[in-house]
Amino acid sequence: MHGPRMRQLVATAIGVGLVGYSAHLAWEHYQDPSAPIAATVGAGMLHFGEVAWRSRERLRSVAFIALSMLAVAISLTAALDRVASAKDAAIQSRQSENLARNLAQTAADDARAALETAEAAALAECKTGRGPKCLGLEARADAARQRAVEARAALANAGAQIAEDSGAARLATVLPFTAAQISLYQPLMLPVWLELGGILMLTFGLSRPTQAKEVAPIAQPVAAMEPAEMPAPKAAAKKRAARKKPAAKKPAAPRPRLGAMAVIRPPLRLVK
Repeated sequence: MHGPRMRQLVATAIGVGLVGYSAHLAWEHYQDPSAPIAATVGAGMLHFGEVAWRSRERLRSVAFIALSMLAVAISLTAALDRVASAKDAAIQSRQSENLARNLAQTAADDARAALETAEAAALAECKTGRGPKCLGLEARADAARQRAVEARAALANAGAQIAEDSGAARLATVLPFTAAQISLYQPLMLPVWLELGGILMLTFGLSRPTQAKEVAPIAQPVAAMEPAEMPAPKAAAKKRAARKKPAAKKPAAPRPRLGAMAVIRPPLRLVK
């Protein structure tokens, strides 16, 4: 089995696979297969619209195509919502992991600023002598120093900063888009490809194969004859009659008849 029929079977198998994968993803996310059902029904309606168009039923074809586009919109919207929710959940998880480190970084910065202020105050006061005020400021600087050490330890335990969308950040370096724009539009690619690819493949697989039209041979034009070149009717009739009439045979020359014992003598010659 070769030719258009084989291509249609392959297209149908690919379309069923794409729609089935989309159904699996939708079931895992929503526990609801309505979106892939809408995609399958949309492919069938698009096929019916094509059949109606070939049958010259324009109004019915337009109605089927409009319903097919509505089914595609339903399926595509559900797929986009699914992918966007998964993307947002991943980014939120990374932001939650970075929250502890951000707080530790803020605490470490505040402790360092407090330590610098306390040390500057103690140094200025203790220049004139180590009185009670100087000792108090030194104790205050020691406490600030201890808080700074603890803040640095907490920051170290929080770990390194996690990139929220490393792929978008890398693509932004080679594409004329920002990381925010790439992170916004990149999740649209997979669902659009799954939905539209599955519907188009199913529509092609269910469509009727086109038959190759036989081209009629082109008739060669007959050269027109000038009136002077055309034979006269009477002359043409005489020529045809002459060709059909058999040629008369010429009579054979008569043979001399001789007797059984006839002898031919030469004529006598007189001698003087």
